[in-house]
Amino acid sequence: MNKYLLLMVLVFNTTLFAMSDYEIVTEYDQKYCSSNQKIKNANISPYDLADNGQVWRIGNRRWTQDYEYLYSQWVETQLNDSFLIDLGIKADCADIVFFARAVFARMNNLPFSIQGIKASNFQTKWKDLDSTLNWNIKDWKSSYNKDKRFQAALHEWSDRAGQYHLQKDIYPIKIIENKSLNNQLKSGQVLISPGHASIVNIQKGAFLPYKLTTSKIPAEIRVVPLVVRGLLEGYSFNSWKAIANCNGKFKTVSSKKMKNYSTNFDEGFGDKDILEKIQGQLRNQFNPGISKEDETLMAYNEVKSLISTLKLKIKERVSAIDSGYQEYKGTSATDYFESKGKMVYGREGKVNIVNLEDFKNKTLDYLTIFPVKNDEARKLYYDHSTPSRDLRLRDLMTNTFKLISYLDDEKVESVLTELIEYEFNILESEKLSIYHVFQTNLLSPFSSQPWDHPRDRWLAKDYAHIQPGLKPIEFLEERFYQGKKILNDLEARSRLGVLINKYFTSL
Repeated sequence: MNKYLLLMVLVFNTTLFAMSDYEIVTEYDQKYCSSNQKIKNANISPYDLADNGQVWRIGNRRWTQDYEYLYSQWVETQLNDSFLIDLGIKADCADIVFFARAVFARMNNLPFSIQGIKASNFQTKWKDLDSTLNWNIKDWKSSYNKDKRFQAALHEWSDRAGQYHLQKDIYPIKIIENKSLNNQLKSGQVLISPGHASIVNIQKGAFLPYKLTTSKIPAEIRVVPLVVRGLLEGYSFNSWKAIANCNGKFKTVSSKKMKNYSTNFDEGFGDKDILEKIQGQLRNQFNPGISKEDETLMAYNEVKSLISTLKLKIKERVSAIDSGYQEYKGTSATDYFESKGKMVYGREGKVNIVNLEDFKNKTLDYLTIFPVKNDEARKLYYDHSTPSRDLRLRDLMTNTFKLISYLDDEKVESVLTELIEYEFNILESEKLSIYHVFQTNLLSPFSSQPWDHPRDRWLAKDYAHIQPGLKPIEFLEERFYQGKKILNDLEARSRLGVLINKYFTSL
């Protein structure tokens, strides 16, 4: 009799452990699918289920508000600049958005999918690889290193997913100015702008709390420092869609069923200063009653952080310019592009007609369609041109100089001295400082074309009017007062122009 009972228990447990995730229906599934759908097996956790070859099991786990909150906290504390290095996987901007969500989903056994490439935690393609059933949430990196199945899935997903795939998994949300932004903007949300995607990573103790974690093309294993970036025309704030078991099939829920869905996502702002308003409102909400002295110190720490990022980005651009110049040296745009107007397909499947003269006379952004001669020429251009990087660098410099206006005179002098004294080589015998780059960029935007001479890449078209043999630094001194006047005009209503004037008058 005892043996019979033991056998029955073993049979019952075997059936339980072999249960499919599709056989588990929770209140969450009812909410997003149909109230007529019966709840069943809702007490079965992923740890009660046997390994069936999926990338990971989920059982009764769903992306409830509690898990969304934990995801936000995890992004703020764990999604640091070494995230891609810890994963050991190359990533562009879309990849890192998916990676962060996937890693958190894996460690907590939550559903995950990339609808555009039919990727999900339910795939069994890598069933022969080792998997770690229970991840150590406090030491997720160790669990990740042991989970070969998840690593293989992540590698394949990164090769196939792009920014346009994000649109099926996220939805635009409405941000209302006169309501608490602390309850609307959350870490882990996704900021979409033309040709780029970033993870919102709010830092409550920072002078500029609204920050972003992002990567770029080409996909690489790189350091990903927190950045402050302006909101370009066409941007949108986005949250993640729910994934629910609807009649035995896990589906990504329609945007219209999601909380706060709206295509009118900046209600009440209506101007280009929306980001400055967001930063100020969040700063006041996170630091109520802060003294002027403490606010100035916060601004100074923020400036120092921006300068560190600025130095890193300039080093990256120096390397990109050098490699592009070596590749294209002695050639021109004509060697790589059709000379006649031609309709071509771009990365997003869009078409346009561009001719060579239009191409040569315009700095192209990431989404611009252009008539390359062949796939090799297209790849070469994407690898060595820098339009997106230049836009981000210009944005970073502008934010840095805007913040200086919050500092007292002593700190302004300290910061400007650092910007002037930090020099880098644009050629073997020619150097520029960060401050001078900012000055000349006010006069004329960077050239992003890889066949241009390094001088033109940093000093743009104005360099063409310099007498032969004149060094960049001499050119800048020659144009200095004009540059300073432009800077003062841009910041006429702030203290920055006055402080810079005062600083340089005292030299």
